[in-house]
Amino acid sequence: MPELTLPVEKPEFRGELGIVMRVVAGNTVCEVISWPAARPALDSAMRDRRSRGEHILHIGPGRYWSIGALIDDGVDYRSVDISHKVVLFQLRGAQCRNVLRKGLPIDLHEDAFAEAQSATSMIDSVTVTVQRVEGGFDLYCDRSYSETLWHWLNDAALEFMPLT
Repeated sequence: MPELTLPVEKPEFRGELGIVMRVVAGNTVCEVISWPAARPALDSAMRDRRSRGEHILHIGPGRYWSIGALIDDGVDYRSVDISHKVVLFQLRGAQCRNVLRKGLPIDLHEDAFAEAQSATSMIDSVTVTVQRVEGGFDLYCDRSYSETLWHWLNDAALEFMPLT
């Protein structure tokens, strides 16, 4: 696959008061889907993969994303490489939850949104899938909206930049 460049001039933002944002290029993202009757088999297969340490996001009924590895088609499900379509934004640090709550209508408190949990919502009219990870959050959005999301994240994080 040819290398794709992101429409983002500065792929990293470091706030000295507790926020680091980074665009990560070149991830492998595989969407795995099943028919309704086959959902229990797919759910079981994805639980097994997650228990072996694979990075699996449950993004809806009968739909999963595998991050970092392609998954071969199974008897009960099909997989599609969507790496070209999805951009990963990593937010780390003490203030990343405060940045996200400015525009993400999800309760991100640890009691309500545990580590490894994921959900799909919107930020500034951009559909995002957010996952809590150790030390912060990963956000996935369509490549065509990555610049819009990047600008929103930078604006939301300005509060956490030192005064110069």
